[in-house]
Amino acid sequence: MTEQTLQQARPEDTDRLLALYRAASRAIAAFGGAWNDEYPGADTIADDLACDGLYVLREGDELCAAISLGEDEHEETDVAWALLAQRPCMLSRLCVTPRLQGRGLARRVMAMAEEIARSRGYDAIHLMAAKGNRMTQNIYSSIGYRVCGEVHLYDIDFICFEKAI
Repeated sequence: MTEQTLQQARPEDTDRLLALYRAASRAIAAFGGAWNDEYPGADTIADDLACDGLYVLREGDELCAAISLGEDEHEETDVAWALLAQRPCMLSRLCVTPRLQGRGLARRVMAMAEEIARSRGYDAIHLMAAKGNRMTQNIYSSIGYRVCGEVHLYDIDFICFEKAI
């Protein structure tokens, strides 16, 4: 795979994004992933596109990875964020196509997303990983994210992570 950068997704990517999300959902189910056949769906994609917050990594016509970034809409939760961030960014829906999982691509996507967030004026990253999803939790911990609490949202228990950028 050649060196790539994250690019903003386009509306015409919707069908390929849905296919990527479904394939990733099936692949991470064994690791405690909380996605299913309905989430993330077309409405989530449309919302992320509308706020210019959906990014993809392409290889030809294939979408290899995706991630969403935007304002932290979970400020009302009881998470004890330790950082006194003025403008935190919420990264969410990180996924890598199953054929490329286990090769460090998620870490590279996270590094690129952090750079995009920094360039947009964010000073910290907030993340949530399903409590049972040890694989994702391990990725976040390995790249410097700190566990700062737990929260129950959308009928799911999440571990919350943060990092200054």
